[in-house]
Amino acid sequence: MCIRDSSRDILTAGEDTYLYSFCKFPIEVLENELFVGDVFHANNRRQLKDLKIINIFDVSGNCKVEFPEVNYHGVEIDQERDSLNEIDTLCAQIKAEVDAGNKPVLLYCKDGMKAVGIAIAYLMFSRKMDVNRASLIIFSRVSNVEINKKLYTQILIYTPGCAAQFKKL
Repeated sequence: MCIRDSSRDILTAGEDTYLYSFCKFPIEVLENELFVGDVFHANNRRQLKDLKIINIFDVSGNCKVEFPEVNYHGVEIDQERDSLNEIDTLCAQIKAEVDAGNKPVLLYCKDGMKAVGIAIAYLMFSRKMDVNRASLIIFSRVSNVEINKKLYTQILIYTPGCAAQFKKL
């Protein structure tokens, strides 16, 4: 049994750095623009600082992170209903932050499965890609992809700019 002596640190600075190098980091989808991860990445202050992430978007809306140096945006994307309007609005918000120089951005949710889907939609929105090309880029960068199937079904029919079209009606 190991009992921690609170009067001293267990790891030296070198050991800490060595162990940190084995941490799972969020996936960089677009260089210096977009990362995809999960709640553990969003709560790792050291990773956020090292990757210079200043905006985090929680697409589950219920995994709030409170670091003063990071701008938190919580948007719940409900895969159980038609969320195309919310997806489009979220992509526009992310694009606005990136265009304003507030990048890179981390997209995350509890397990990362919704974040992958929103990353595909963001590529479609910001880079004017079709769903197949955007999916290919994300799937090639994220190993062992797990995606929320209900959300992905909606993204298959997503048209970037649809929120603006609904506002006109």
